[in-house]
Amino acid sequence: MVTTARVLPIGRASAPMLMATDETLLRTCQERGQPSLHVYTWSGAWLSIGISRSLNDIDRGRASVDRVRIARRHSGGAAVLHRWQIGWSLVVPTDHALGCLDIVESYRRHAEYTVGALSRLGIQARAATVAEARASVTDGAIERVCFGSLAPHEIVAGDPPRKLVGWGQIRRRSAVLHHAVIHRRRPEFVARYIRGSSPALDEEIAQRVIGSEELASGVTAPGLRHALVAALAEFGLDFANQPLTPDESNSIHQLLSSKYRADEWTARR
Repeated sequence: MVTTARVLPIGRASAPMLMATDETLLRTCQERGQPSLHVYTWSGAWLSIGISRSLNDIDRGRASVDRVRIARRHSGGAAVLHRWQIGWSLVVPTDHALGCLDIVESYRRHAEYTVGALSRLGIQARAATVAEARASVTDGAIERVCFGSLAPHEIVAGDPPRKLVGWGQIRRRSAVLHHAVIHRRRPEFVARYIRGSSPALDEEIAQRVIGSEELASGVTAPGLRHALVAALAEFGLDFANQPLTPDESNSIHQLLSSKYRADEWTARR
């Protein structure tokens, strides 16, 4: 069955703006059942933390000196330094194959089209196994860095496998938002913003992560967007270019002022 979906123009914005856009797209899917794909990059350097993570894990003084701003995601997960990355969000109804209720199975299906999209860009990658994900879990400060460990079916490349794409989800009764991040370059100096870490943590993370530029040249947001649209066609999503509606733009600005730019939200834990 083919489902009509929309793909938004490529965005480049602050982390709060992108998060507000994600939540708005999720609301639209809840109300109308419309799938949406949004590929984007970040303006400036941002460190995002998951909804349940403590802001006390972050050395805010060091981040401020380095002009790295902090934002809290509505999804879970550890800290991510958004620099040299491309992200995407895919929102689907829960009755779509990619919105299935079993989260591990959902990740497996998202890995399938992601591997297909990367192959179109000349990148040979695969989904991490459950055993590899379990083996990647360690104690200490690295647990507070998203790319320091693997979840089942996140995307890895190389031997030994290194993490290329990390992701998370926001699940609602009638819609699921899946967001993903691919590094173009391996992350640098993440550890300096994590309390209780040491310089050795950056080297450990570097051994666990790989950037797309190490695997293929010229991976861009437009190229990734095109590859994702082609790969998602195999899941019955027929994309048409469509911008945000005026109501959605209003929703984004309301969420920015009431939530994602508000100190109360960022410091909620």
